[in-house]
Amino acid sequence: MILALCMQMIWLCFFADLTQLPLVLEYIKFVGCFTGLQLNIDKTIAFFHRQEKDSVVAGVRIWDVPVKYLGVYLGKGDLSHLNFEKPLHAAKAKIWAWSRRQLTLPVRITVLKTFIFSLFVHILNSV
Repeated sequence: MILALCMQMIWLCFFADLTQLPLVLEYIKFVGCFTGLQLNIDKTIAFFHRQEKDSVVAGVRIWDVPVKYLGVYLGKGDLSHLNFEKPLHAAKAKIWAWSRRQLTLPVRITVLKTFIFSLFVHILNSV
């Protein structure tokens, strides 16, 4: 996976291995000929599941460190603790606040669907 910043445009590309990286870079340059956007190779990051340590391939940094993209952490390994820690904390706080009220079962279900499940919708759709 490569996360490339092209002025204000963000490219998120998925490919199998490092041999496809030059092909993806050429494609981005080709699109840039028509749009006028240029790839900033200094801000370009690539993640690979099989890469053991940080390195540079074709001028692109290969990282192990997770990066936050549209509110979701991307990277190698299990990142569920990073992606779900904040929503879980917010959900516990809301459940505690609403549990102090005497609510009927249908109202409790509505509170769960409206305020609690909505915290996780974006992350679960993105992961």
